Amino acid sequence: MTPTSSLHKDSRPLKYKNLMINVLKMSFVGSILYWLAASGRLDFNQLKILLKNPTILVANIALWLFAYLILGAFRWYLLLRGQGLILNFLQVIRLQLIGFFFNTAIPGAVGGDIIKAVYVIKGLQSDRKTPAMLTILLDRIMGLAALFYIGAFSILMSLDFFLSQPVLLPLVIFVLVGTIASMLGICWVLFINDKYDFIARLTKKKFPGVNTLAGIYNAIKVYRAKPIVILQTLLIGITIQGLAVSYGLFLTQSLTGLTPNPLKFCAVYAVAVMTTALPLAPGGLGVGHVAFEKLLLLINVPGGANIFNVMVLVQLILNLLGFIPYLNFKSQNLQGSDQAVSLDITPKSSY
Repeated sequence: MTPTSSLHKDSRPLKYKNLMINVLKMSFVGSILYWLAASGRLDFNQLKILLKNPTILVANIALWLFAYLILGAFRWYLLLRGQGLILNFLQVIRLQLIGFFFNTAIPGAVGGDIIKAVYVIKGLQSDRKTPAMLTILLDRIMGLAALFYIGAFSILMSLDFFLSQPVLLPLVIFVLVGTIASMLGICWVLFINDKYDFIARLTKKKFPGVNTLAGIYNAIKVYRAKPIVILQTLLIGITIQGLAVSYGLFLTQSLTGLTPNPLKFCAVYAVAVMTTALPLAPGGLGVGHVAFEKLLLLINVPGGANIFNVMVLVQLILNLLGFIPYLNFKSQNLQGSDQAVSLDITPKSSY
């Protein structure tokens, strides 16, 4: 038996295991969607509103193009520059599109991030791998922090209402704790004096995994000299989520005829969107439907599953456009400030 055939044989159990896991995940998602449809909570006929009211479709496409693609790519672009990885913005746009495609093709909302990381790291020198990976992780963290901040602001501006509803108390605690934790984390990274930085001292100890921890933390500390980058990315994240909330309000009014309180809507919307990151199905299908249905009912807005359905299905279709740059991306040299960074990202069947 040749080494190659042995390798293929050894990899089969892992492939079968991954296949079974994905089948179980999709079965679970399918059962959720069936239950929602059978119980009357999800009406696929609502999608006809995209034809009856083209403004909804145009606004959804505009949200995807300007907020998620362009502003999202610019946020990552700034984080890359903060690490000295000066990529061409068009190149970042293409990688963002490829990430969108794999977010749709792979269950969950993080598959595209993994692909982007593989593509960027593939052509970077070994000592640049950790910073490149970190930018993708921080891009996600900044987006999540923006959701927390929008939710916390909305809760604090309507605190009497949220405190008067016991059923909303877990939501209030979750959002406020997440907000405080993210603020403390950002302040620690940017402003802590080296004298009190116990994490830096910890990375100098001798124990398994310390080198990896040190590499990650040292890459994070790069932004300590560039706090404006973190501020910019946070503001971009808040802008993206603000635009998404505005579209959600517009869509809710169009589908239900109701005009929910914007502050209350922002708070529950932020938490509902967080659930879509669970790695079960593309775009949070199933879980997102249930989350929007249950959470919007807390503020007396029915039809949350239909609202999410119209919102996410258009974006999933647009995400498939990332297949075009995935097929056509060729090896290129990306010029950095101090060196050329070569990326060989020709598509491979293993991706």
